[in-house]
Amino acid sequence: MPLKIDTVAFRLSAHKAIKKMIDKVTDVKPALKEMSIYLDGQYQIVFRDQGRGKKWPPRMVPNLAGIISDLSRGQTIKPRRFSSRPALSDTGRLAKSGSTRIEGTVIYWGTNIPYARIHQEGGTTEITSKVPDMVPDKRISQELKKLTKKGFPELAARILITKRFRITVPKRTFLEILPKDREMFIKILQAHIEREK
Repeated sequence: MPLKIDTVAFRLSAHKAIKKMIDKVTDVKPALKEMSIYLDGQYQIVFRDQGRGKKWPPRMVPNLAGIISDLSRGQTIKPRRFSSRPALSDTGRLAKSGSTRIEGTVIYWGTNIPYARIHQEGGTTEITSKVPDMVPDKRISQELKKLTKKGFPELAARILITKRFRITVPKRTFLEILPKDREMFIKILQAHIEREK
């Protein structure tokens, strides 16, 4: 019976010791349920601790993608765009999206948020700005003046004329099975084997 952890970013077959233990358990569902509860908790912890095993790189300040998003929606630039607050916590949507699902003897662990992969793996992405098409909108002009006064005149000029931005997103792994997780899976399986005796 294979145990897989299936995520947005990777597939991992179980350690041999775990596979042998699964073969010994008559009803593996309760053990898998306990493992999935454990994984759900780990997903929340990684956002709180800003990394799993390794700390995430700090958030980009100012947050260019956020500024473009605000302006493209005709909104004022949110103060949090200039804050070095925790990474991947802008709206909290990604942190709340982690889930597990059990199918047979397989645990699927991941998220269905479209932008999760680029943050999990890192890489370059392109964002489209509506700002150049919105000028001479008074609000946009005021926001770009504020951006200039905050000490970012070059950024304000780029946002004014650029429709496509390439942004490098650092890798911030949040779906990862660590040795301590395998150890926990073994403990859970051992407890279920003992209960079945």
